[in-house]
Amino acid sequence: MPYAIFFDILGTSRVFFSLSDDYQFDGPEWADHRYTFARRDFHRSLQIATAVAPRGLRFLASFSDCAYLIYDDAVSLLLATGVAVRLFYRTLVPVRGGVGYGNFGLDRVVHASGEGGTSTEASFFGSALGRAHAAEGCGLKGLRIFVDLSAVQALRGSQEEDFVHAEIDCSTIEEGERPDTVPATLVRLVGEAALSVSHELCFIGQDGVDLYLRAVEMIEKVFPPDERAREHYERSRRALRHFESLRGNLTRRSS
Repeated sequence: MPYAIFFDILGTSRVFFSLSDDYQFDGPEWADHRYTFARRDFHRSLQIATAVAPRGLRFLASFSDCAYLIYDDAVSLLLATGVAVRLFYRTLVPVRGGVGYGNFGLDRVVHASGEGGTSTEASFFGSALGRAHAAEGCGLKGLRIFVDLSAVQALRGSQEEDFVHAEIDCSTIEEGERPDTVPATLVRLVGEAALSVSHELCFIGQDGVDLYLRAVEMIEKVFPPDERAREHYERSRRALRHFESLRGNLTRRSS
């Protein structure tokens, strides 16, 4: 069955609500707006990610501030998601996501433009999409990738540990020609609870956590949050420090 991930740029509604109702989006001010660059880098990152991991790609649906990636291949989904997440951090785009597992259907995608206006029909559906979207919107905070229960066992494979140092062992997920590992860590949530979400994916691998903590600080400066959104950044920092602690504990046990 297919795997899906839903990505969403954080804080876009606040950007538009802060603009006047007669704001002109074709002017030079909008061309230099921070959200314009974020949206551009968001879509570029997705294109790069799918080019790096083409195997098993079923569909990429990319909208203004969100996107779905659907894969038949779990390892390719992890590879593509890892590439995308690293690029989001590098280009300072505030993105969160959710992973789901289930069925997927695609009828057709049609785009038409003429004197009567422009119309787009994208008919795709399935439980994998619904679960990925629900995981992203589960209510937990942070620039993080949450995993629906439907996908946890599929991504864990035969591994019994919730935390795997730096990388997931691909041989436990599927057979065939695959890389030995992918830079993805399945981490059980601690002190947080949400319906159908018990884990998140971390794609830092062996990288220094300080690099990502600095990226969070820079994103927060580029997209200053209101009081409601501030918790996203604090939760991001907590999740990164939690990962660092788990990684340190594992290293000490193995030495």
